[in-house]
Amino acid sequence: MTVPLHSAQWQAMASGNRRRSVRRSYPIAGVIIGCVLFFMLVFPKGGIKIENIPLTFGYLLTVPMFVYGALVSTGQKLNPQRLVIALLSLTLFLWSGVCILGFGGQSDGFIMAYFTSILYMPLYSMFLFNDRTMSATHKQILKAILFAVRCIVIYGIFLFAYKYATGSWIEVPYLTVNVADLGELDNKHINRGGIFKLISTYNNGNIFGVSLLIMLPLYLKLENNTWLKALCIMALLMTLSRTVWAGIIMTFLVLAISARIDIRKIVLFSVSSALLVLSIYMMMVLIGVDVGFLFDQQLGGRISQLAYLDDISFIPDKRGIDLPEIAYIGILHNYGLFGLFLFLAWLVLPILWMRFNGAAFFGSSLASACMQGLGLYMIIALSDAAFNYIPVMMIFWMVAGLGLWLSENEQKVTDL
Repeated sequence: MTVPLHSAQWQAMASGNRRRSVRRSYPIAGVIIGCVLFFMLVFPKGGIKIENIPLTFGYLLTVPMFVYGALVSTGQKLNPQRLVIALLSLTLFLWSGVCILGFGGQSDGFIMAYFTSILYMPLYSMFLFNDRTMSATHKQILKAILFAVRCIVIYGIFLFAYKYATGSWIEVPYLTVNVADLGELDNKHINRGGIFKLISTYNNGNIFGVSLLIMLPLYLKLENNTWLKALCIMALLMTLSRTVWAGIIMTFLVLAISARIDIRKIVLFSVSSALLVLSIYMMMVLIGVDVGFLFDQQLGGRISQLAYLDDISFIPDKRGIDLPEIAYIGILHNYGLFGLFLFLAWLVLPILWMRFNGAAFFGSSLASACMQGLGLYMIIALSDAAFNYIPVMMIFWMVAGLGLWLSENEQKVTDL
């Protein structure tokens, strides 16, 4: 005899089937998102150029992930913190647009890169790394970052040694280099007196170093292998960049302050610091410079950028320039004091929200590591922000989006 099911029972069964379907689909989504993020971090420069504007496959892949994050978030209550970040990004975008329309800019490619960085990247991050997506896929995402850093570090060291030994580069068009840049790596400002900076797949030592420094505190928390951690620091040293070296030292100091002090950690910090100083000295010997290299009064040729500080206004009244290495000066020149205020708020707001959620900057949690990476970027941007260059802002907002979720959900993260 068949017993009919009441409508409430049918609804309960259907609801249960939907929940089981969602639980089955999310791990697949996590694998796909993890693979895409891995590709973006390992091959950030692969692609083509149209009118000298790079279209990289990694950045193009953010579009379907953006759409996926938006679809998954449908019906979810808006997170007020992420909404404020989105509104601030839109405000900075509109103010910058008004200034460019009113006074003009210099390079269409740099203007497009700037607007992509200040509006699209934060929105992409806020939608993709939302609570509903991250709750189911955070393990795959964190693993993707871990393995991507391992790959770019190991390949970078190999390529550095290969170039030193053979005088040639390994170039894979559409993948490790933009097809339009084939044969042009030597012209990427990476030559230090005949010794070429470590560039990995990022095609430039400073871009590689700045990008890795943003991820460094998080990577060091995720990585359990001491030798791989050492290789990561070695790769940063091989960038032969004073800015990156300063970033390593600041990272060491922040992590030391954040750690619970005991005798073993004091000894470890002392030994690590001595090895770091020795390694920097060895890099200086390799490129044939003395201590004066570290204290260059010309700031590596950036001293001329300080001239833009001679004419400061609340609202700009002059034609914009391509953002120089010291991004804050370029923002001040292009968008005035009000624009600089918006820009600084835009950079610091994710850190403030993480602190509001209970994460400590000098802490040992994964959220703290994200805060540290973002904060250190704001400091090294005083020397070389690499702001408009792929993939610096993609990585900055990736870490920001992860940090916001981790600051509220750290307890959900278990061993990877």
